[in-house]
Amino acid sequence: LVGGNTNLIPDPFGTPSGVTAHGRPILLTSVAGPGEVAAATGIPAPGMNLGTITLGQGATIDASGDPSFGDGSGGAVSIRGGQLVASGTTILTSPAFGTTGQGGAVSITVTGIASLSDNTMIMTSSSPPGGDAGVVNINAGRVILQDTSILAEYQGDGTTAGNAGAVTLTGSDTLAFTRSFIATDTFFSNGNGGAVSMTAPAVTLEDSGLFTGTFGGGNGGVVTVTGTSSASL
Repeated sequence: LVGGNTNLIPDPFGTPSGVTAHGRPILLTSVAGPGEVAAATGIPAPGMNLGTITLGQGATIDASGDPSFGDGSGGAVSIRGGQLVASGTTILTSPAFGTTGQGGAVSITVTGIASLSDNTMIMTSSSPPGGDAGVVNINAGRVILQDTSILAEYQGDGTTAGNAGAVTLTGSDTLAFTRSFIATDTFFSNGNGGAVSMTAPAVTLEDSGLFTGTFGGGNGGVVTVTGTSSASL
């Protein structure tokens, strides 16, 4: 989906909006001027003016796997624009239950503010006999996560070696992580926990949690928090 300012908000009766494409990629790109956007990736040409994507209360972006499509893997989700405002939004890319598929990657790239709040959740988690959980990357001028959870876990059964997904948050200006939670752990798996990286000139973590551990034979994920000018934990 490529267009101008994009608003997925409840209708006048309060019914939430959403985009569903089980096991397929979902590409949302907002532009605010002329230019070219690559059809296969949703990546706009350099120098284009980009618009705002608003994902309102209850909006769902669902690319989770379909057992009747391929190996049941979740599709990738790509969101690109000048600004993202997500409130009470759910993004799902987990593989279909009981399949060997993997979780799809979630990529959010905006030039301005990426604001996720009000119980927004991103889930790329996987379970047996499925493969690894999907990775999550958020890159923006200002990354603001408030009352938000990112779940890229692998819930095993003691016989598998699935890995959790890595989570990377990068702000070119600031990164604020408030009353939020990231889980990249593995449970009863010989796979590894996912790495978590937070990088910006100014990083603030407040009343939040990160869990990258393992309950199995693998290693926990490495946590890296880098504030090139300041970091408040």
